[in-house]
Amino acid sequence: MNFRPGIMAAALIAQAGCSQRNITQQPAVEAEPRVSVAIERARSTRGLTVRPYIGAKPTVVYESFWDATSNLDLVAADTLADHNDQRRFSAAMGLMLDGEVHGAEQLFDSLGRKTENAFVATASRVMLTAVLQYQDKWKALGSLPADTIGVARAPLQKNADVEVWARAFSDVPARSVFVPAREQIIPLSISRVGTPVIPVRINGRDFFFWLDTGASMSILSSSTAREAGVAARGADTLSIATAAGQVPAVPALITTMEIGQIKVGNATAMIVDESLMRVRDSARFSGSGNIRIDGIIGWDTIRELDLTIDFAHGEAVMRRPVRRTISRDLWTLFWAGVPIVRLQGGLGRAVHFALDTGAQETFATQWLLEKALVPVVSVERKRIGGMGEDISYTTRHIPQVSFDLSGQTLVVKQMLVYAPAFWTFVHLDGVLGSDVARAGVMRIDATNHLFALSRN
Repeated sequence: MNFRPGIMAAALIAQAGCSQRNITQQPAVEAEPRVSVAIERARSTRGLTVRPYIGAKPTVVYESFWDATSNLDLVAADTLADHNDQRRFSAAMGLMLDGEVHGAEQLFDSLGRKTENAFVATASRVMLTAVLQYQDKWKALGSLPADTIGVARAPLQKNADVEVWARAFSDVPARSVFVPAREQIIPLSISRVGTPVIPVRINGRDFFFWLDTGASMSILSSSTAREAGVAARGADTLSIATAAGQVPAVPALITTMEIGQIKVGNATAMIVDESLMRVRDSARFSGSGNIRIDGIIGWDTIRELDLTIDFAHGEAVMRRPVRRTISRDLWTLFWAGVPIVRLQGGLGRAVHFALDTGAQETFATQWLLEKALVPVVSVERKRIGGMGEDISYTTRHIPQVSFDLSGQTLVVKQMLVYAPAFWTFVHLDGVLGSDVARAGVMRIDATNHLFALSRN
């Protein structure tokens, strides 16, 4: 669904020291393609080397420290660093990718206050706001110095600044998540736009919510909020980013949310007007017209689970995650402002896709074209269903591209190519949508940095 109520990093940092490379395109223009995704056994891993973001010798040439950092190649970033503060920023990014968010917070905070390098200061302050939000440290977020808040406010709409978020949630009780020892098998259905839907109970009332890894927190329609007795926290209106643009929302707190026997208490949330909590149906799915959304379960809850999405059997299996000792070379799931999946592209080079199960289709961004030598065909028009309205684009598509993921090959045909939809320090090569889950069985275990796909 591409809800982005989080803090987005400034584009000027992502662009620092990076330049566009020439991309060759075929001149032909085709009608709108139909994206298809398939999961196959890896044909061969010969010649492919897993490239971890840390602990390996750099084999890719980058133009600058920021170029390497934006590609999550922190080993190369260290070799390209001009001074120690850049190396400390790289270390903070490494802690964040490791899941050591509190340690990253301390380093970003120190750098933001003490460094004399303008780029490092700006980057550290923006990332500090992101990791504070991730940890629900709203009071600390509200107490940041005015210059830090000013930097973080820049990429946001005027009514969605940091002070408003901090004020709305600064006094909420501590969030709690109870996952029973016994796995929960939750009935799973597919919406008419292809997204995963499960039953939930909010304050004793039953609804159907999307499972959306692309939403940083839970979202409720105004009708759902009224029926469940979830009140807005104050009169301030915020803005959240969707595929169709900015949508107004008000902050709220869900006292109790139940998924089977899983109980989430004091979950921060957004309320969106019910007229906007709809998406336009797509011709490739059954039905027509606008589809109502009761609400959305976001990444702040999903990351607390060991989740398997199995459309073929109509099940979402939710387990209490158990921390395991897994080689860093095998990690495939990270968080850097958004959940990110690392895949292996051509010649073993890592590519990074945002994980967004609320998106109907998988797509690429221009960054992938700079890493992969693939033909690109122009496309006349593409219609995207989003909250509020539909948006049409003129874009391009890749006829076929394959990625390796832990012994499986992900084959995407007719993959559309867009400019980056949002800015972080990471050059996201694309977005993995719900069509990936529909192609097989998807497992998400953020505790162990695990994203896995298997065939039905």
